[in-house]
Amino acid sequence: MSRPKRSNTLLAGNGITAAPSSASQDDIYLMKYVMNEPKEAIYPLDDTLTSKSYPDYGPWHEKDRENPRLTAAECLNNGYFEPPLVANEYFSARNLIQETLFSSESVGKLILHELSTNLTKAYAVRNDVINKISMASHGFKLPPRVTLTALKRDAWLRDLANSEIPLSAVSAKIPHGIRNKVLIDQMCTWRVPVSRAIWFVKCVLSSEQAKSGWSQASSGLPNLDVIEGRWLQEWTLQVADYISKFAREMLAVTSPDKKSAYQEKLAYLLRLVQTLYIELLIDRTSFLSCMIRAFREGFAFLVEDLPELIDILRAESDDDGADISQLLAHPVDYGRLLVALTLVKTYWKDILVQDFLCKQLGEALLLTYFMVERCPTISKVSNPLEASALPPDVKDNLLLLISTSVAGLFRHNSNAFVLPDYWPLIGPLLYRILLNSSIVRNDDQRQNFEAVFRLLNYRNESLMLNKRYAIKDPKSVNNQPRIKSHFRTLHSTIQKCHSRPAPIMTHLDSLTNSTQ
Repeated sequence: MSRPKRSNTLLAGNGITAAPSSASQDDIYLMKYVMNEPKEAIYPLDDTLTSKSYPDYGPWHEKDRENPRLTAAECLNNGYFEPPLVANEYFSARNLIQETLFSSESVGKLILHELSTNLTKAYAVRNDVINKISMASHGFKLPPRVTLTALKRDAWLRDLANSEIPLSAVSAKIPHGIRNKVLIDQMCTWRVPVSRAIWFVKCVLSSEQAKSGWSQASSGLPNLDVIEGRWLQEWTLQVADYISKFAREMLAVTSPDKKSAYQEKLAYLLRLVQTLYIELLIDRTSFLSCMIRAFREGFAFLVEDLPELIDILRAESDDDGADISQLLAHPVDYGRLLVALTLVKTYWKDILVQDFLCKQLGEALLLTYFMVERCPTISKVSNPLEASALPPDVKDNLLLLISTSVAGLFRHNSNAFVLPDYWPLIGPLLYRILLNSSIVRNDDQRQNFEAVFRLLNYRNESLMLNKRYAIKDPKSVNNQPRIKSHFRTLHSTIQKCHSRPAPIMTHLDSLTNSTQ
């Protein structure tokens, strides 16, 4: 018994124009001249239109049989179709979107927010669904690390940096010995594309993490989460140390060629670190804390230098930087300062989430402002501070950027400036910066600011008194006259900043005199 023949499913179409099995060849040939409207009703593209529109549906509306397009040989042979409205369909909506974005500021911000949200969701779907390696598939293995000579290792890195060579040809093996700071340096030196650099970093980190887990698990640490957390912090410190080391080289760049190469390498480093931060390949909190500490590492003074710093603040000298020369034991590291400030502004929103990071940032910003404000300019440079001099415009822009950051941090969280250790120094400075910022624009805002600052001043002075009474170290007891000078200097400096003496100062003076 023979099996019945099946009709061609390609000719079935939507069921309306499907030809029966016994249809002749001529009937099938005539099917291409039949056009049916779509089943589902499509609403008009514009609310003002009454007629409905169907995408990609444009039937012939010509009624003149003598139309030259009907007799053209090209139309008779190939058929007629409407010419495209644009040369490239990828740019068809560009003008419309551009006009909509620039029509009004509110509409533009709303559309940009929606576009960024949708793109973020698309990237998340791509990373979580499309590019994710299923755990059920046991075919994926990390490429083995092999020992290569210097020439072969450079050749492998050159192939990795070449985007024309497929990654499958490079991923068969990875060189051994590239890790920690060397890994970041090689990626920056060869300008490896960020996507490939992230792949290589993931391979190296996975191997190092497995190796660290095996060695520490055998030593009696059963908790793998603790091992992974410690290892991630160590790797984050390596990345932060490389950034600081690279930033210190900024002052040594003098020639235009070296400057261009340094700027390109710095831009790539910041882009790579930003990708590592987004991909959670570094510990975010530890990384941000290291970047904030970079503000302080450029200056050579401690809490013990507070009396000298206050004397500098009170002294009125015509020579910029003359009084501060004793505290600047080495040149100010402006390279590290600028890179750290760039990273802080990049991850500003993440820093504001953590209170302890806000406190560290507030102290670092104010102390940095104090030192930069008193550093000499190139026009008034002297031999002891020649390396610490700044051009006038660079100094003004740097001070403006720091003061804007201080005002933004104070507006977000004023508790970040509860800093009793340096309050005699940074209290008047904070008052002056905020008084000249956008926080104080009218009399009402000034009154609110004065009330908030008086409360902040009271909290810092109270903590200073508590620390004074908590001294129990015999070595620290010998420094009581020095500590008392902090309070005397505090009284004079705060009075200079306020239009009238604060009532709390009189009360604190009475407490101080009664305990002497």
